[in-house]
Amino acid sequence: MKTLSKAYADFARLTGDPSFLSSPDCSFQRACRLVGVAPADLDELLREELGFDGPSLLHALRMQ
Repeated sequence: MKTLSKAYADFARLTGDPSFLSSPDCSFQRACRLVGVAPADLDELLREELGFDGPSLLHALRMQ
């Protein structure tokens, strides 16, 4: 099982990829599947670390 800190780092790399962010099937659930973490677990960590839930953070990144 992947550690949450590794999944967090993988999520950061994935969401830094313009091709992922511009993909029509870009979603928080898909990102979690790709990095191998449960959405609820990553969502909780993102709220603690950044103050955003996962879908809101991904939406903000897509709007940049």
